Amino acid sequence: MTYTIEEMKEVFKLKRTRMRGDNLMSSCPFKDNHSDSYPSFGLNLETGQYNCFACSEKGDNIRTLAYKLNILLPDDLVKKSLRKIKTIRRDKKIEFLDEDFKFPEGTSSEASKELGKRGISSEAIKEFNVVKTPDGDIIFPCTWGKKFTGFIKRNAKWDGRYGYFPEGVKRSFLLFGIEGEDNNELFLVESMTDCLKLKTFGVNAVSTCGNMIFKEQSTRIISIAKKLVLVPQRDLPARRWIIDAEDKFKGQIPVFGVTIDSRFKDVGQAGYSLDQWLIDYKTKKFLF
Repeated sequence: MTYTIEEMKEVFKLKRTRMRGDNLMSSCPFKDNHSDSYPSFGLNLETGQYNCFACSEKGDNIRTLAYKLNILLPDDLVKKSLRKIKTIRRDKKIEFLDEDFKFPEGTSSEASKELGKRGISSEAIKEFNVVKTPDGDIIFPCTWGKKFTGFIKRNAKWDGRYGYFPEGVKRSFLLFGIEGEDNNELFLVESMTDCLKLKTFGVNAVSTCGNMIFKEQSTRIISIAKKLVLVPQRDLPARRWIIDAEDKFKGQIPVFGVTIDSRFKDVGQAGYSLDQWLIDYKTKKFLF
């Protein structure tokens, strides 16, 4: 099995546990949803999928579960959750999607309607080839030297959270955003919507597609930028992201940081404006 009973019980504080096939049954960890004296919550130890038969909370992996419960997953569990597949071709140690890979169908105009609510321009959405599918999912294609390495999907069916595709794609080769070779000042963010918002503001930005920074990502970023500016989100996972940034960039490239207004979780949030960004940018200071 991918996960053990002991690590799931410890990390998610699961009570009244028992096994049913590959599923670890327990009382529901979403205590605010309902009282649950019986094991109505099921977590598949092979896939990480979970579902509560009482309150209908469900998701595709333990990263989503940790996010919803405001739990910071240990690094070993995060790495264990990123399964590998063999549908990727290698080119100089970088994994790219096959030339004939078919992205989910969708339209940029529908994506503009959805992301426009956050103040993101249709021009930025078209430039990054972002689309919305008929199922309501938002697709964010990732490139590496103008070649596709995978895509991020914001799933409309499970609380708008994100997943990496094709299933098992190597996360360390996923970057979303500007890849030009002449970025004097490149802004680094966690999420794709933050990246699109900064692009709307006329700023060169790239997203690490999550709250981890991999060695392959940092090497690529250093190769295309002279100076890096971190714009972290205001939440628990951002702590790991900043620690990763110091580990990967310290001594390699000058790194600065911007602190956004406490009223907002991130720059991609609805209501966060260009005027607010110009104010927050003044907080920029040298980090490492």
